[in-house]
Amino acid sequence: MGGSEALDPCDLWLPCNISIAFTYGVVGCVMSLILTPLNVYQVHTLDAEPVVQTTLVILQQLPWSLKLLFGFLSDLVPVGGMHRKPYLLSGAALYSSIFVAYGLSEQDSLPLLALTVFVGTLGIIQMDVMADTMVVERSKFEAEERKGQLQATCYSIRFGASFAGALVGSSVCNQKQWNGWGLNFHQVCLLCGSLP
Repeated sequence: MGGSEALDPCDLWLPCNISIAFTYGVVGCVMSLILTPLNVYQVHTLDAEPVVQTTLVILQQLPWSLKLLFGFLSDLVPVGGMHRKPYLLSGAALYSSIFVAYGLSEQDSLPLLALTVFVGTLGIIQMDVMADTMVVERSKFEAEERKGQLQATCYSIRFGASFAGALVGSSVCNQKQWNGWGLNFHQVCLLCGSLP
């Protein structure tokens, strides 16, 4: 064991791969953490009509149809000679910056919220696609008896983080019911923006 052994490219816990696991965790967490506070905020603060609420849901779902575009873009247009990392980092920066900006604005604005939801979802999708692609690239090195284990582990991480995010999101938006304990929506945006 004198260092001549090759590292297993499918070992998710190696320093060179750990960011993939963290990305799956962040994507799962922020996607579910924001859902309940967003619904409460629309109804109680913005007094949004059902048609407006539906529009925001569409703006949150529409970017998912662009997943394929992000995959092709990262394949065809390398940044600094790299295909995945720059896109992963720019997706995280995009999500973080738009949610931090909304959180710091302290403005209760439907158009600004719609822009935040749409652009933030684009950032999350970009992160998600790059993580998926990195897993696929590494999974070709999996031993036959372990095929699919890397992807299953990553999806398990996303599920666990999504569950935790949903619990936190539904807990922190109860300020009125819990005598001031919790976060307002702008603080939830700051929290979500800080995670990636």
